Amino acid sequence: MSSDLRSSEPPDLSRLSELVGQARATTVLSAAIRRDRVAHAYLFRGPEGVGKSTAAMLFAQALNCEGAAAAMRAGNAVPVG
Repeated sequence: MSSDLRSSEPPDLSRLSELVGQARATTVLSAAIRRDRVAHAYLFRGPEGVGKSTAAMLFAQALNCEGAAAAMRAGNAVPVG
């Protein structure tokens, strides 16, 4: 795929739960935040264009958000960004 066709920026998503087509990944990542049991590393792999970078960035943003675990335990989505 040509590099000019690729976007270097992820789509404008404000919550990890808004990531489309990645239900299993968002469930695992959200559960890690909610339980406050985040592993030291995560491997985002798959074919090009499935949302690996976007998922990783949203997860990192959620991790850096103060009170993310408490908000998720209360059933609230954590806005990121």
